[in-house]
Amino acid sequence: MGATDSAAPCAMMLDLAEVLNPLLDDRERRLLDRQEENEDLADTTLQLVFFDGEESFEGRTASDFLYGSR
Repeated sequence: MGATDSAAPCAMMLDLAEVLNPLLDDRERRLLDRQEENEDLADTTLQLVFFDGEESFEGRTASDFLYGSR
């Protein structure tokens, strides 16, 4: 009870991307139309990185839970 698997955080990240993407598209449109002048923001993108394999395979060590991000 109260446990979750990887599906819940993945669903939240995908929902966040769905909400943020139109905002980034609108900002890009404003930059192209010269309604905004902040060129530092022009290259901002939305990137999601999913790591798999975070569980230890054998005994627990100090470097456990990093398998997917190595």
